[in-house]
Amino acid sequence: MIELLSQFTENILTFLVIETRIASTFGILFFLRKEWISPRISLAFSLVLTFFIMQIAPIHFKASPTYLIETISLLLQQFFLGFTTGILINFFMECFIGFGQMVSLQAGLGFSTLYIPGIGSLTSLANFFFLLSVLIFFQLNGHLVFINMLTTSIEMLPKLNPLDQYMIKKKKLYYLQELFLKVRSCFL
Repeated sequence: MIELLSQFTENILTFLVIETRIASTFGILFFLRKEWISPRISLAFSLVLTFFIMQIAPIHFKASPTYLIETISLLLQQFFLGFTTGILINFFMECFIGFGQMVSLQAGLGFSTLYIPGIGSLTSLANFFFLLSVLIFFQLNGHLVFINMLTTSIEMLPKLNPLDQYMIKKKKLYYLQELFLKVRSCFL
């Protein structure tokens, strides 16, 4: 227990980076909505998954009070990446729901709708396709692929110190300036 506590205090920034991405992903996922699963369970699952990924992924961020702005920007970046991951998985499920709605309306089954508290009004065929997509997701080990994708994406995160990030930002500004001058010269 003491070993775990010392490791946690050593790697607090690594924990925050991973937890930010996972919590933002779980906050938007379709099968972890607060109408279906308690937010406490979702938070506990994200914490367990964060500790699991911290043990597996060979990435470590060292916390330093002098780089507060870089730390906040890194956490915002992780929040955005997790949010985007959740949106992409939800888009996969919404494709099935939309397909079911279109098929049922074309077949004349649009009058029989069901109300599902987490989703809203769906036709019976769209509900069938939604349940089918959830079953396909779990049957094809989509949850394991999702966890593997999170782990791999966190491992592939570039480990840059703030000076390198500053140099990259300067190069980006230089390229943007060049691009602006080229576009401007086209119009003159």
